[in-house]
Amino acid sequence: MLRPDWPYARPQDQAVRGACRPGEDDHKWRRHRGMSNPVRDKLRQGAPAFGPSFGFGCATLVEVVGLLGFDFAYLDAEHGTISPRECEDLVRAADARDLPTIVRVGTSDPQVMLRYLDTGISGIQLPHMRVREDAERAVRAVRFHPHGERGLAGGRWADFGLRDPLPQNVQRANEEVLLIAQIEDREALDNLDELVAVEGVDVWFVGPSDLSQALGYPGQQTQPVVKDTVASTIKRLRDRGKIVGTAGPNADQVNYYLGLGVQYFTVSANQLFIGGARTFQANVEVPANVAPTEGA
Repeated sequence: MLRPDWPYARPQDQAVRGACRPGEDDHKWRRHRGMSNPVRDKLRQGAPAFGPSFGFGCATLVEVVGLLGFDFAYLDAEHGTISPRECEDLVRAADARDLPTIVRVGTSDPQVMLRYLDTGISGIQLPHMRVREDAERAVRAVRFHPHGERGLAGGRWADFGLRDPLPQNVQRANEEVLLIAQIEDREALDNLDELVAVEGVDVWFVGPSDLSQALGYPGQQTQPVVKDTVASTIKRLRDRGKIVGTAGPNADQVNYYLGLGVQYFTVSANQLFIGGARTFQANVEVPANVAPTEGA
């Protein structure tokens, strides 16, 4: 016998088992599968959102990120080793803690993107958007008809067809799944006006690392030319009414970018760990004179 409040009870059994689905206003439930997206809501309200980035699969750490109160987990499948199969398990862990997940993939190949989208992620981030056609191709791959041509099949992203009709899931996905496009090449700077004119991109992410290389100063993100170019690009995007994101390597840089109007931040989980470890090492006071323990 199914529990009366079990969310996957069949609608035809509702009369004898009670309400079979959470109410339409049950935000916590709808947050799962990338449907109701609190990251999108915060950004549209003008608030910042922060997500530690992982390039490896560790479901436990993803849960901890959710319990710590971060806004999302950022799964890096471009520079990391996260496969679609690993991504699905990480999304499950995030769902357990009501934590949205955003994945960066290393290619705009629609078939590759689809495998990650179908795991139920809340957003997808694409690097190296250089020309208008890149952004248009990305929108088509992420959105269903009438806004795009994402491959359509029921699956985990749609609760395996056990919750709502597929057309309703399609509508929600079109409304809720975030598309983040990265600006990190000279060509993108030259074509910025045409790029940002494309409808369907939610966040424009300025990538300081690759941009430093494109400007001839690889890895030198504080070099004046790089820093000024990043700041001016953020301003150009903000002046055009766009939501802007970037990477925040530390609290000082995040505060600097907040002052420029940046809202969407990815923060390296490795750097958070390293920073905490160094703080611990610096503050532990080991006695100068130690002696062997007798009998040891």
